[in-house]
Amino acid sequence: SLSERESYLEPDAYQRVRAASVRREAFRGTDVRRRAPGNYFDEGTCARVIGALLKQLSEKLDAVRHAAGHCLEELLLLLDNDSSSTRVPFVPHRSILLEALNLQSTKNIPLSPLPPPGSDPNRGDRRAATDWASPAETFPLVMRAVNIDEFFEDIVSGVVISVGGLTKTVVTHSEAAFLEWTRALIESGAKTTLVKLGKVLLQLFDRHRRDGRVITPLLKTIETLLSHGRLDDILFDERCDFAVTLISKVRSEAKGCSDVKRLLAMTSVLIGLLQDKQRKPVMTQTLHFLMVLLAHRYPRVRRATAEQLYVKLLEEATAFITDDHCVFDEVSRLLLEVAWDKELDPPGNVRECRNRVSDLLGVNLSTEEREMKVRKKASTSLTTDTFQSYATLINDIK
Repeated sequence: SLSERESYLEPDAYQRVRAASVRREAFRGTDVRRRAPGNYFDEGTCARVIGALLKQLSEKLDAVRHAAGHCLEELLLLLDNDSSSTRVPFVPHRSILLEALNLQSTKNIPLSPLPPPGSDPNRGDRRAATDWASPAETFPLVMRAVNIDEFFEDIVSGVVISVGGLTKTVVTHSEAAFLEWTRALIESGAKTTLVKLGKVLLQLFDRHRRDGRVITPLLKTIETLLSHGRLDDILFDERCDFAVTLISKVRSEAKGCSDVKRLLAMTSVLIGLLQDKQRKPVMTQTLHFLMVLLAHRYPRVRRATAEQLYVKLLEEATAFITDDHCVFDEVSRLLLEVAWDKELDPPGNVRECRNRVSDLLGVNLSTEEREMKVRKKASTSLTTDTFQSYATLINDIK
């Protein structure tokens, strides 16, 4: 009811929050447990709030990580002035989270303004020595908290953006922490967690379909995991459909995609699936998809696919080719010598060469795929009329 909401809402909240932000201070609200007669804050709400902050703490922007880390400190460490209990109740696995983020040693320290990113965290009365804007410090701590089930998906979703990002320092430290965590999972035999990781990665394709801001880093992260063998336990398991589902998700993203960087990332993922231990159905689907990309409308995609396929052929020829050395030599020659960035039709004849490679590898392409023509944009009526008018003018002058 309205009366219940009024007892929960802060009076003049906008002005008070704005004034606090101008002073660069945290907003001190009234304890909702004593004001609200209803259950406005429960375990689920708390888990979502903490999870959202942990996701921001895992992402690529230094300023965002810095602010998220500061907020987590305030939520997890701040005590009420007149109570020995924590201000924010219902935090899932609170002690484990505090230990993971290295926040165990400090308690009951008064609020202090948020310092700018990159400043010395030990100056003044800051409560923790962690510089949350520093990738070298933050990502190892975050990957310790990922083992808490309630925050698993949030942290993985954030780290994926960092591992597949563009900033070198962020990529280096996030990738190192992520690979170290997956290595520990493999050594401890935690296959259930690896399966859960695979499900989260696949869910991100559905949740962010056609969103290059997420899909491109996601593809790069999967390629990194594949190249380091971190997904082998679920990749080669016949009871797990991770590889088949992954190909389906990538194919869906590739359909109608005009982002060359995203297409190149897809190619790298497909190449990573070509391994000696790979199951035959997965190999068949992967090679078929690569043959389609080998005759893609974008020359850069065709050339990159041929280059990566050639390197893979040298590394693991037995993964997708027979013991026939003549076949090996011919496929290698075509991938190496054909100018794949030339025209698909004569005089480039790239499509014809692709069909030859496909036949040698035993990949069955449909008639439409073998003869598919690149559609040329029809001239607009405006352009046609302009040229016709110009030609008429010349004839009149003559």
